[in-house]
Amino acid sequence: MRIGKSNALLPPHRREGTPWAAYAPRSSAASQARQRLVSLAGHPQATGQLMWLTVRQQRFHEIGLFGTEAGPRNGLAPNPNPNAQDNSWGKLASHPLVVQLLGGRSATMGHNRWKIQSPGQVTVGLVNIRRHGAAVAARLAPSIRPNVNTSSSIFFVACCFMGWSARDGRAAKHLNRFKDILSRVPEEKRWGAFLRASAGGINAGRIDLRGLRKHQSVAYSALRTWQKLAAGELLAGKTGGDMKWFDPALGGDEASIAETITCAGNAARRPAR
Repeated sequence: MRIGKSNALLPPHRREGTPWAAYAPRSSAASQARQRLVSLAGHPQATGQLMWLTVRQQRFHEIGLFGTEAGPRNGLAPNPNPNAQDNSWGKLASHPLVVQLLGGRSATMGHNRWKIQSPGQVTVGLVNIRRHGAAVAARLAPSIRPNVNTSSSIFFVACCFMGWSARDGRAAKHLNRFKDILSRVPEEKRWGAFLRASAGGINAGRIDLRGLRKHQSVAYSALRTWQKLAAGELLAGKTGGDMKWFDPALGGDEASIAETITCAGNAARRPAR
């Protein structure tokens, strides 16, 4: 994972070891920076080793296409006890929305049966991600809290992903840090405002990230969330989706903000989740 190299502004053909660039050639520096964000999530030379290290250190199972928490690593996957620690799959397998989306049945609770049931992986995964977003939103200051029943903004989706990755309380803490700034803009622009404020604070020395590891660092959580959204944007571009929805509205500053978040996030990097 070549996070430390500051080559975000180079044209794709000049970037060393970046076959991902071929998926969606772009002309603007901002779009190239977004492509680089995706590359940092899984460079082909490091992904296998990183996944192995993550599994060795992870205390709980993450299963399916959405990495749904499925109970302690020393037990079955999913853990048959819905109330087992870190067992989102167990808690959601019979959730009314899961049952509705699966046509009247629950998701499997059989050990490793999830591997052959992609609809269950997607359904439980989506409900779980949304649940994380709702938990983050409940912890946000009222002035920046999205309505989880109606919101489809990129800010709410960022809450979902950051909550899953950083844990709900920590994600809310990162976002609340900038509540005064975020409250001045409409919800659909709050994700970009968060990125801008984070980068600005880092560059100005107002945010001290020394000694922080992984999601202790607001930059790391911002980076991991932005990577997920950037990957979605690339997929939307390949499948006819609405790429404009992913725009963080950073204008001409996007490339430089991405570079700041990338470098600062990398400083806190350990095996990534």
